[in-house]
Amino acid sequence: MKADILLSLRGEIAKVIKDELKSALAEDFQAIRSELQAVRSEIANSSKTIQAEVDIIKTDVLELKGGLSTWSDEVTSLQSTVTSLQKEMSMLKEKCEDLEGRMRRSNIRIGWEFKQVIKSLKNNKSPGPDGYTNDFYKTFIDLLAPLLLKAYHHALKSKTMALSWSEATIVVIHKEGKDPIDCQSYRPISLLNTDLRILTGILVRRLNKFITQIIHPDQTGFIAGRYSSDNLRHLLNLISDQKERKIESAIISLDAQKAFDKVSWKYLIHTLKRFGFGPLFVDWVQTLYSSPQAAVKVNGFRSDSTYADDVLLYLAEPKSTIPHLKELISQYGFYSGYKINIEKTEAMDVNGTISDITKVQSGFKWPKSGIKYLGIYIPPSLCDLYEANYSKLLRAIKNDLGRWDTLPISLIGRVESIHMNVLPRLSIPDAAGGDSQVHL
Repeated sequence: MKADILLSLRGEIAKVIKDELKSALAEDFQAIRSELQAVRSEIANSSKTIQAEVDIIKTDVLELKGGLSTWSDEVTSLQSTVTSLQKEMSMLKEKCEDLEGRMRRSNIRIGWEFKQVIKSLKNNKSPGPDGYTNDFYKTFIDLLAPLLLKAYHHALKSKTMALSWSEATIVVIHKEGKDPIDCQSYRPISLLNTDLRILTGILVRRLNKFITQIIHPDQTGFIAGRYSSDNLRHLLNLISDQKERKIESAIISLDAQKAFDKVSWKYLIHTLKRFGFGPLFVDWVQTLYSSPQAAVKVNGFRSDSTYADDVLLYLAEPKSTIPHLKELISQYGFYSGYKINIEKTEAMDVNGTISDITKVQSGFKWPKSGIKYLGIYIPPSLCDLYEANYSKLLRAIKNDLGRWDTLPISLIGRVESIHMNVLPRLSIPDAAGGDSQVHL
């Protein structure tokens, strides 16, 4: 009985204690639950923030990988370029060594070349300061050849020329469209003595055998087998292409500052040696230019003695490339002596999209009518090519023919007049490749 009573009391006491504990701890449990809920919410928000930051880091890593890939490609391209340059330098070295060997082999004898060179001299040409014409040397070739050979060998051995070889008479010819008062508006023509031209003719013949191996194909002047019309056609094709693609571009016609007088002889001699020309050939060049003198002949009077260059450039994005071009020319001029007249250099805006600020900053002349290249007027619009060249020329020819009509000229004389005066004037514009027929 007592045991039952004790069990009942113990159960009631436990229940009372349990209810008291529940009542006392209920508020604490609720507070803990609220804190846990807040913690869970904060963890969830932090997780999203961390995930966003991780995504940003992943994006940065991917961009970095792309940059590294591009840099790797550029390094690979650079390595390929260096390898290509090394191959080209090796080929150039072999070519120069071959040129040097050929030059040395061709320096042994020059006697047999005399008759070929003398026979190639043109008749009825103006003589040099000594007055001896080409016809004189061609008439007495057998008597003069041995004497000239001795004179040439003596000059090479002593590295001094005869006084008459260092003289030239310069006749000035006015450049069309230039100010006749300005001295720079005249083109100098040097009249050299024939015995000197025979020697230089021999050297030129040897040089012509392999000059195309060392001169870039874009250089067409004064090289056998190349024609200025090729450069003209290249220019016209380029203008047409730039207009079709609507690319901002410019054509720059450099005006060299008396290139023949300004370029350093030391630079030219060093260039010959660098290209592998034999020492004997270089000695000939140094001897020929050891003490050059010239006298200008104007209006029939000869002055006291005193001591050549179309370059066309194609530039895209002129705003950024023109400053680099001027810097490059300045550096080249520092070493070679080559200078250009910035204010006389002409430029043409191919598509008319170059800003006025860029044009002013360049310092070049930008004539709206275009530029003149190799005797051809190149207008911005190729549709005006015929009008810019043939129309004015045809009017001048018709005026000349009209004046000649009143002169007592025979039929043969008229034919010769056309052959000597008219046809040469038509040959230069025709080099532009025009298909139009000219009717006289």
